Amino acid sequence: MYTGFPRWARNSAKVALAGAWISLAGAGLSAAINPSPAITSVLDWWRVVVAVGFIGFGIFGALGATMERYRWEWVSAWGAAACLTPYAVISWATAVTTGYFAGACLMTGLIFLLLFRALFCSGFAGKLRAEYLAGDNRGRSGLYFGEH
Repeated sequence: MYTGFPRWARNSAKVALAGAWISLAGAGLSAAINPSPAITSVLDWWRVVVAVGFIGFGIFGALGATMERYRWEWVSAWGAAACLTPYAVISWATAVTTGYFAGACLMTGLIFLLLFRALFCSGFAGKLRAEYLAGDNRGRSGLYFGEH
C-alpha cells in the first residue's frame, strides 16, 4: 500500500496508524472497565459488544497497519466504525439537550476517518484487482495479487 513512499514516510504512516488503532483498543478496554453512563443506561449488553469490538478491531487494525496487511485494516475500520456509531448517536442526543456539541462532532469526525480508511483500503484492493485482471500478475505496485 505504501509502495513508492520514502522509508521515513512509510514508517511514519505505520506508526501513526498503529497508534490510532491501539487508542481504539484502549477505548474498548476503558469501556469494559468503566463504561460510559450514557451507553449503560440505553443498553447494558451493548457496552460489552462495543468493548470487545473496540479491543478486537483495534488490535487487529494495529497489526494490519504495522505488518502492511491492508485487508486486516479494512475489516477493522468497518467494524470499529460500526461499534462507534451508537456512541455518536448518543453524543448527538446529549448535545441537543445540553448544548455541548464538541464531543458529538469529534465522535462523528472519527467515524468519517474510519470510513475513509476502509474506503482507502477498498480502493487499494480495486487497484490490485485491476492490475491482476490486466494480466500483469505483479502489478505496478510490485506486489503479487493477494500478497498484501
